[in-house]
Amino acid sequence: MNGGRFDRLDALRGAAIVWMAVFHFCFDLNHLGLFRPPQNFYTDAFWTWQRSAIVSSFLFCAGLGQAVAVEAGQGWPRFRRRWGAPARRSCSRAAGSASACCTASR
Repeated sequence: MNGGRFDRLDALRGAAIVWMAVFHFCFDLNHLGLFRPPQNFYTDAFWTWQRSAIVSSFLFCAGLGQAVAVEAGQGWPRFRRRWGAPARRSCSRAAGSASACCTASR
């Protein structure tokens, strides 16, 4: 741990981001017809495994981060405030203005 950060957790998050970027780069190359031989990212086991592993690594990192926060003493009010903010923003973007789901969460 360095300065309140968990180096291994940060490295794991960084690896997940790089892995995702490489996957998307390959997907884009394939979409543009520059990947030889052409790949099927929707049914090929190699690519579907990659996609599942990347999503799982992000969820694992989120869970570890939440476990660290709880261990450090983060309470439920802060948890709800931090996790509710993105939900409120995405809800208002989807409706174009304050919608029923956003006003119910306030």
